[in-house]
Amino acid sequence: MPTRATSSSIPRHRGDLAWAYIAIIPFMILFLAFTVWPLLRTVQFSFFEYNGIGALERAPMVGFKNFGFVAKDPVFHQSYVNTWMFTIGQTLIKLPFSFLVAVLLMQPWLRLRGFFRLEAAGFLATEPDREDRTVSAAGTFAATGH
Repeated sequence: MPTRATSSSIPRHRGDLAWAYIAIIPFMILFLAFTVWPLLRTVQFSFFEYNGIGALERAPMVGFKNFGFVAKDPVFHQSYVNTWMFTIGQTLIKLPFSFLVAVLLMQPWLRLRGFFRLEAAGFLATEPDREDRTVSAAGTFAATGH
């Protein structure tokens, strides 16, 4: 059951929230610099015939012609299909396997459970794909309370 905010848990002064805003500033700077700015520049580049060399101002503006080219390009369509097939295939293979490993690690008959859990956590922490690692780790450690 969710708890309700009481009058004592709500900050009464603006200064109480100042530290929260100060703590968010580094994240916001990094998020803007490495996510928002490149995204906006990519959208801007998409409207020009720009090869990445030289100033963007010297590149001719082509508007939506780049999007029309991509829509007609069979290589783009094939790569789009391949990307979805790879993503779905990875999910269908890794997710059940990760769940199975998590269930096996919780079995009381498994000798050296702690060792295998530690090894599984180490493997999952070094695995390049992060999306299924979170699911596996959560399933592995949820029942133990760790």
